[in-house]
Amino acid sequence: AGGTLDVPADATLVLARDEAAQLTLRIEAHGA
Repeated sequence: AGGTLDVPADATLVLARDEAAQLTLRIEAHGA
């Protein structure tokens, strides 16, 4: 968070979490 290399890493984690959340919602929607 304080270094230059930490910013892209955090952004990647956030994007990964968002994608995982979207996939989970899609799977649950199809399952329901």
